[in-house]
Amino acid sequence: MERSLVARKTRGCDHLAPTASDGCNLTEFGQAGLSRFAMTRVHFRRTWTACASAIIAVSALSSIVNTPARAQCQFEWLIRLGPDFGFAINAPNLYDQIDVSRPFWIAFGALSADPGADFDVSLYKKDPAWNPCPEPQCFCTLYANSILGSGRTDFVVGDFNHNALTSFWVWTHCFGGSCTVTPAGQVAWRSGDLISVNAGPRTVDITAGSGDGSQVLSIFDVYLSAGTTYYFSFHTTGDRQSKLLLFANVAAGTYWAGRASAQFETDQCMTSYAAPVTGYYGVVVVNDRLTSNPASFRLAVTTSVPCDCPTVLTDDVSQVLPPSPGDARDIVIQGLPMWTAVGARSSADWDLSVGNTPSSTPDLGCPSDLLAWSNLLAPKTDVLAGDYNWKGMDPPSHDTVSVRVSLFSGSAPATVQMDGTTGATDIIPDNGAHQSGTLYADDVLRVWDVLLSQDTTYTFSLQTCCADQRLLLFGNSNHAVQWVGRPDAILETSSTATFKPLFTGYYGAVVLKEDGNVGGFSLGFGHCGSTTPLVTRTPFLWNRAVYSTFDQPAGQWAGVGVLGNQTDWDIRQYDQASGSSWPDCFGSPGALSAGSSSMDFIVGDFHHNPPGPQYARSYQFTSGADDFSTTEWDSGSGELVVNDTALTVTMDETNVHHLWCYQVHLVSGLPYTVEFSRVGAADTHLHLFMNPTTGGYWAPRSAAVFSTTTSQPYIAPQTGWYGVVVTLDNWDTGRFSLRVSSPVLDVAGAPRPVRDALTALTPNPARGPLHVAFDLAAAAEPAFEVLDAQGRVRDTWSAQAFEPGHWDITMPAADDRGKALEPGIYFVRMRLGPRTVATRKLVIAP
Repeated sequence: MERSLVARKTRGCDHLAPTASDGCNLTEFGQAGLSRFAMTRVHFRRTWTACASAIIAVSALSSIVNTPARAQCQFEWLIRLGPDFGFAINAPNLYDQIDVSRPFWIAFGALSADPGADFDVSLYKKDPAWNPCPEPQCFCTLYANSILGSGRTDFVVGDFNHNALTSFWVWTHCFGGSCTVTPAGQVAWRSGDLISVNAGPRTVDITAGSGDGSQVLSIFDVYLSAGTTYYFSFHTTGDRQSKLLLFANVAAGTYWAGRASAQFETDQCMTSYAAPVTGYYGVVVVNDRLTSNPASFRLAVTTSVPCDCPTVLTDDVSQVLPPSPGDARDIVIQGLPMWTAVGARSSADWDLSVGNTPSSTPDLGCPSDLLAWSNLLAPKTDVLAGDYNWKGMDPPSHDTVSVRVSLFSGSAPATVQMDGTTGATDIIPDNGAHQSGTLYADDVLRVWDVLLSQDTTYTFSLQTCCADQRLLLFGNSNHAVQWVGRPDAILETSSTATFKPLFTGYYGAVVLKEDGNVGGFSLGFGHCGSTTPLVTRTPFLWNRAVYSTFDQPAGQWAGVGVLGNQTDWDIRQYDQASGSSWPDCFGSPGALSAGSSSMDFIVGDFHHNPPGPQYARSYQFTSGADDFSTTEWDSGSGELVVNDTALTVTMDETNVHHLWCYQVHLVSGLPYTVEFSRVGAADTHLHLFMNPTTGGYWAPRSAAVFSTTTSQPYIAPQTGWYGVVVTLDNWDTGRFSLRVSSPVLDVAGAPRPVRDALTALTPNPARGPLHVAFDLAAAAEPAFEVLDAQGRVRDTWSAQAFEPGHWDITMPAADDRGKALEPGIYFVRMRLGPRTVATRKLVIAP
């Protein structure tokens, strides 16, 4: 606020003398004094609010401005300020005197109204007589200054537990920025106060527009003991940009210092400090912004970590707590109605407890009760788990609790981490995808929800590498929000364990790490339940592992496969309906197809395998994301005849298959071409399989003789039935064409003739129709002539065009007029164009 000088000069003019009450005496000042003040100092127009009556008496002076600048420093420029009040800054240079009479830490500061303005503060020795140095500082012997940049309040402090109680001069100077506005800011000096350690918080309200010096800054003495760690708790409200600073007079002598000499400066809720010496320290709360809004701060000093300065734990982000005595309290915020967990790992013995807490500052983090605890001995990782499935989906679905992390013994730090389930990826489904991941050096735990049914026996499987990891299972039968500690876990294992729940509901599964190593893990659970009967060439869609059975007939190659929508699924064949523990469940495991991203399948040769019930398990290999798949069985789509016409299959909305299983008979040593082509976006592949034995045979996709997306030549190593499988490895549409050809076989699959020949006439002797057998090495239109014994042509038969191969046609034993040939000897001649291929004797019986 503005102030007007209310003072009287002594005879020696060496100081401004206060009244007996350290206030203003208008009677002694007199009208002459007011007039003289108006002529010499009015351009500083401040109000000394140490006495309200003086403010009223001199308020008329506030209208006098623009006094010409002085040629040299004038004693009349000097204004004596009373302690603990704020005074308006109305000039770029202010010259003030402060009189210290109490043995406390004191502070003098200048707060600018414009964040871009920079007011510096310098404190000088008060000389016995007025003998000024040159402008602008005027004062001569500097004790301390504060010359920080704009946006920060400059101030100096002094320790009058050791300094002499006397008067000092202070120069406040505008170094840069807007210094001519009225008012340009406030100055104040604080004569000190006292706060005690562990005595509760001190709250200071800053009232906007008042003359309270706390508008600028506040200062307190606090007594600290050397070697002790103290915790400074600091809460603020409003928009003053308040900071907390601590000053130490380590040498225990005369001490002045500027803001930059603080032991620490912070706006954080809690700051720890180990006192280097025993004595009184100066605690300053300074405001870096001058506003018209009310504000406040709350300050406390304790020897244990205060609960009102909680460390807010972020989901899945660990924090390291130093090995300080006392308790640290962390806030856990549960976002969804699922399980959450918090753990503390250390080589020392740290314990955990959890309680409800208020939902707002400044007491956020201070537990009002005790809900659960975990206090195992080191080096066990302590764990707390909370079940929020019963909190409900309606807001507020989250909860705020205080977790106290206490150092019981030892001197090592603790790594603390909270993990809260937040969605579908934090639920492990029964017989579903495993959850795999890595717990890094600074990780403590992970948590998932698992839904279990009463009286069903489940198997939990934890596979780990490179670190000491454990699986904990927690339950909650109370149908209400509940917290439990690690000693309350209903299952703990480092590998595999079974569990039969007593109630149905969501349980919390926690994987924790007992050491600081980096370790990988894979976690899954499930049970052996009913099987799914498959129908040939009918897809079965499901988002869990499929335990399937199918009744396979004999005399076919058959296949069963699985394709995930977006993830990798595998499939395995079994010979028995039972006999293995989860996850196999079936007995006598056989072929396993475990590729990546494409359709995994297994094929069987049921020319040798025993027909009847067969068993397969298809399951998601990719961990994490919950996905669905199609499991398909093809009992045999038919035979591919060598050199027959091509087979074409279209994949569209009406044909959603992903697996076709054919068979073809090949002859050892002969050359073949498996002709395969595809059209469209459908990613189809052809796979050829051979049973290398004469016994039962199941094989995975990887055992194919070859896999191709185009035509492939092949020489059969053995004679027998081969399996030909086509897979659709994505979910797109298109078509494929398939044919098996051989240059040395006819359409019936017999070896193709190497020359043209008339091979047989049957029956011979003949009575009635005649069967003519012949070979063609190439496609042709053969003609057959019947000649009598004299060589005369009695009849000619012309056949249609024939492909290369062995052929047998039927002809009548008659002449060209259709009359039956008389008994006797005849000849049949085969011609290809002008060339005679062969002539054979024919006898017509009587």
